[in-house]
Amino acid sequence: MKKIFNLNNAKGGAAVTLICIRDNTKQGWGKINKEGNIEFFVPKDINDSLRDELIIKAFSELLKIKAGQIEIFSGRQDRMIVTILGVNSDQVDLVISTLK
Repeated sequence: MKKIFNLNNAKGGAAVTLICIRDNTKQGWGKINKEGNIEFFVPKDINDSLRDELIIKAFSELLKIKAGQIEIFSGRQDRMIVTILGVNSDQVDLVISTLK
């Protein structure tokens, strides 16, 4: 089934690139790699739907926003773009900079 993306009529938002790293022991935030992508650890055997839920929950908690403000555009090999509505890129940069 083709995933339908709901690009809401955003008046403000930000987007980040994220790479999921499948691992048996680590889960959650990694670092920002040399290409500028955020690393996020997920269980090796997790399906894409649960992976996306973990990412949305983590961003929601980190940015203190509702999960509905976050949308994931998945790509190949666990690479994705995460859009975040209702915040600006400076706000996201400030919070994400703690991962460096």
